[in-house]
Amino acid sequence: YNPAGIGYIDSPKFNISANTYNYLRTTQYNEEIQNSSGEYEPIEAEISDFSIVANSLVYGINISKNQAIAIGLFVPYQDTLLGSINEEIYGSPWNTQLSTKVNYNSKFYVGKIGYGFTIGNFLSLGASVGFGYYKATVEGTTMMLLKDQTEQQNMLLIREIYATQENYTIYSGIGAQLKFLSYNKIGVYYQTPVFNIHGTFKKNEIYWTTSYLNGSPSADDTAHEIQHDYKLFRKVLPHFLSIGYGYSKPRSWGLSMEMVPVLAVTNMTKDVINFRGGLELFFTEGFALRTGFFTDYSMEEDVTKASNNYEKIDYYGISMSISFSSILKILKQKS
Repeated sequence: YNPAGIGYIDSPKFNISANTYNYLRTTQYNEEIQNSSGEYEPIEAEISDFSIVANSLVYGINISKNQAIAIGLFVPYQDTLLGSINEEIYGSPWNTQLSTKVNYNSKFYVGKIGYGFTIGNFLSLGASVGFGYYKATVEGTTMMLLKDQTEQQNMLLIREIYATQENYTIYSGIGAQLKFLSYNKIGVYYQTPVFNIHGTFKKNEIYWTTSYLNGSPSADDTAHEIQHDYKLFRKVLPHFLSIGYGYSKPRSWGLSMEMVPVLAVTNMTKDVINFRGGLELFFTEGFALRTGFFTDYSMEEDVTKASNNYEKIDYYGISMSISFSSILKILKQKS
């Protein structure tokens, strides 16, 4: 959020919201297997995801006529992605059956404190600091069965992988909002890269091989383990600039449009520009229904046989949320 909006808090306020969103995506892959004619056939992966629920819990209070502070707990994203590949490639000398299943989970929890103040009735400025916890896990199994065309010789390869990443992070942001023509606002917000305070990465891989070649059976297995710590203040997420317009009529409705240039850090290869838009309807002073769309373009280069990445995913999403606010104020009035 843009902390400049905190400056407009004129009494103690409490807000809780629940948000659900789903992804539509376009994907590029460069996984291929050579067929009998010497050409390469692409491996098509199927990916699905569950609906994701992200929550926010915010309390704000004015400390003077034109100053206010707020603290909040946020879940920017909590993803579960399931992927699978099932392919048969006929070639020479081997026919190949490939089966892969991958389960990816990630979550990012953030605690934030912000400060905002107003200058007159039209301009507000603000700043915030966030502390986050990020965790991702990947579990996958790949089975590859290779048979010669006589089916007298075969080889079964199995690979299992389990990887985890944990990071404790810190970042900050500054913003400004300008009011004009009653219910209209334009705003700008810059967020620094997300810096690692403490983080670890662990990966375990196990390989099994069973074969029947030239009349002789054989079996083998190997295991690998990798672990490393992330450097202090390593940039783990990019920084961005948000430029937006909003219209909000109290107890009625509102809309917003936003352009978000995202600037690459660390191992990311290119900058992107994302877009967001939203609509909100107020049913009472403290209850609102919101819907919106967003883009999340990949910062990887396009996938080619010469590129370093084998996968690139651009996300397009739609969201819907409900929000309850000003609870403390309402309870005080009732009491």
